[in-house]
Amino acid sequence: LSSLVLCLESAVHRGRAISGECQGEMMDYRRMLMEDFSLSPEIVLHCRGEIESHCSGLHRKGRTLHCLMRISRMDAGAIQADCQTAVR
Repeated sequence: LSSLVLCLESAVHRGRAISGECQGEMMDYRRMLMEDFSLSPEIVLHCRGEIESHCSGLHRKGRTLHCLMRISRMDAGAIQADCQTAVR
């Protein structure tokens, strides 16, 4: 799901015609991804260790995703490459 949202956002930024309805759905899914990390299978699959070791107890309202993004920016070595890719 996150890959699909990123692909659509990229198309919009390149000036491709995307229907208003599609853009609205895209924004809804993006909001859901930011609010609840469990909606992104890539993050759950590739970042389980980082979530447990660095973001313990942060599970809803986007806090886990924000924690992973913060760690990724501050110390890229603290996050495995697959997790880094999933977070981006």
